[in-house]
Amino acid sequence: MINTTKKGKILIIDDDKSLLKSSMTILKVEGYYVDAEHDSRIALERIITVNYDLIISDIKMPDITGLDLLSEIRKKALDIPVILMTAYAELPAAIDAIRKGAFDFLLKPYKPDDFILSVERGMYFSQLLNIEKTYKQHIEEHAKQLEKEVAFRKNIEMQLKDSQRRQLQIFEQSPIGIAIINSYTGHIIQINQKYCEITGYLCEEMLNQTFQEITYEEDIQADLSNMKRLISGEIDLFTMEKRYIHKCGKVVWVYMKCVLLRTGNDELLYHISMVDDITEMKHAELKLRESEANYRRLVELNYAGILAVDKDWYVKYANRALANMLCYQTEEMIGKHFLDFIDEHRVKDMKLIMQRRTEGVQESYEFAFLRKNGTLIPLMIEANPIFEAGEFTGSVAAMVDLTQRKKMEEELKQLNTNLESMVVEETQKRRQKEQMLIQQSKMAAMGEIIGLIAHQWRQPLNAVSLIVQDIKEAYNYGELNEEYINNTVDTVMGQTMFMSKMIDDFRNFFKPSKEKAIFDVKAAIEEIISMFAHVFKKSDIDISLRTEQDSMMFTDGYTNEFKQVILNILNNAKDAIDSNRKIDENKQGEILIHIFTDVEGDKIIVSIKDNGGGIPVNVIGRIFEPYYTTKGETGTGIGLYMSKTIIETNMGGSLDVNNVDGGAEFIIELKRSKSVRL
Repeated sequence: MINTTKKGKILIIDDDKSLLKSSMTILKVEGYYVDAEHDSRIALERIITVNYDLIISDIKMPDITGLDLLSEIRKKALDIPVILMTAYAELPAAIDAIRKGAFDFLLKPYKPDDFILSVERGMYFSQLLNIEKTYKQHIEEHAKQLEKEVAFRKNIEMQLKDSQRRQLQIFEQSPIGIAIINSYTGHIIQINQKYCEITGYLCEEMLNQTFQEITYEEDIQADLSNMKRLISGEIDLFTMEKRYIHKCGKVVWVYMKCVLLRTGNDELLYHISMVDDITEMKHAELKLRESEANYRRLVELNYAGILAVDKDWYVKYANRALANMLCYQTEEMIGKHFLDFIDEHRVKDMKLIMQRRTEGVQESYEFAFLRKNGTLIPLMIEANPIFEAGEFTGSVAAMVDLTQRKKMEEELKQLNTNLESMVVEETQKRRQKEQMLIQQSKMAAMGEIIGLIAHQWRQPLNAVSLIVQDIKEAYNYGELNEEYINNTVDTVMGQTMFMSKMIDDFRNFFKPSKEKAIFDVKAAIEEIISMFAHVFKKSDIDISLRTEQDSMMFTDGYTNEFKQVILNILNNAKDAIDSNRKIDENKQGEILIHIFTDVEGDKIIVSIKDNGGGIPVNVIGRIFEPYYTTKGETGTGIGLYMSKTIIETNMGGSLDVNNVDGGAEFIIELKRSKSVRL
């Protein structure tokens, strides 16, 4: 049973007295007995004379370094756990020290929690060594039984002199190695086959050696010390675990029992050495210790809570994570009944779950556990029953705190509740902002459009003025008759209707489209060209429109906004052509609009090419950015940004630009309406 209290004797070695003092303070607060030494030579002497449970040493010290100190400790066959402290620059040396037998290392400056955790691990390992000693005692008891058997055989040998042949056969075929050895010189006098198999030598080879020659160097002194006590009569026999060097060079672990072999005159010349190969057992023991240490480290450091109960549902283990979740100390939880952690209103539900566990059911479930302070904590539990020989002996469970997840689920639920209304609201706000920018773009051209309207009205107004003057002349000459008046009225009405339609066209153009509608792309473009033909004619720019014959180009979108996009692109083309004329004054401006469908007939493609010289390579990637303009103070940077937003965001299409020979090409792709097809 491992002692979980923090009593133990620790030696700290560090030439930094301030760090030495702070380390002592931390460990004393934790309940340890602590000795401190800043001189590594004195520290080595104390280690030899005082039985310490744990050594903590700095690597870099003036007299004996931490690595040298570690080597000296191991040379003296001391198995005390050693923790080395090092700065980051010495990290490779610390890792090398671990390979050479150091238990652990810490980086300086260390955190107190890391320091305490490393010490706890070291003390735990020290306790494991004590367990190993207890285990050796058990082996000794086994050896005593073996000794009785050997003594029994020896007694038979002494009583039955005629059984020498049979005894020799027993000697040779014994399942353990047996050797008769000169107690003073160590020479092997007689040896059986099993002993030879254990060491790997032939019998002839073994008879020419001493037991010291095949013994592992670090075990020789202990063996000789026991032999000295045996010969002196202090003890009648001794047992020990030791290592032999096999003929092939590998290390072989044996459990050895030695007894004196007395001659007829009671002279103590020989002893019998009986050995049993325990190499596999030692390897298994080492793996078991490593596995247990790794398992405990994994459980203690796991973020999930671990709980183990016995068959009566009393807690026999709880890790630190679970204790923290439930606001307990781990030792407080040990011995409590499982139902002590369940709210009284949910005990009935938990008993049903407990019953399923006794029936062998393994399951995952959520349940609220009762904290020490009376509050509830939601946990996700993965529970497993434990059965031995078909009987329920307990259960083990892993638990994860769901508090944060529950909070996030509630927030997500609330967010989902409000999400739809938020999306609708944000969509409306965005639509309003886009409409505002579109209107701003339209209003930016208001002055030019008003001038266009005035110019377009001038001709019909002149015509009406001439008709009015002609009425007076006709009256003076007696030409007023019914036919004259009817013709005059028809002419004047035609001119006024032309002016009224122009007002309606421009009014509709400035009116934002509130809802999507199916419209004819070709008709919309023709209407824009018709409205602003005078502007482009005045700038000596020819606009040509080419479409596929017998093809209806309908799409679903916002008509007036689409017209605004076409006007923005045409105006930019006009400005580029005008700017390019600074280089070639006589250049004829040309804009070609081509409307067609893709191969599948699912998309309407509008290509608008000009011969305005193209867009500079260093700015072509930015022309769709908001408020980015190449026109200086005369540009707003809104037109092309809003054009891309209208086509891509509002109408689900695409708007791109490329430079072509002598100019730029804007390409608009729109989904063709499925409800209107030829």
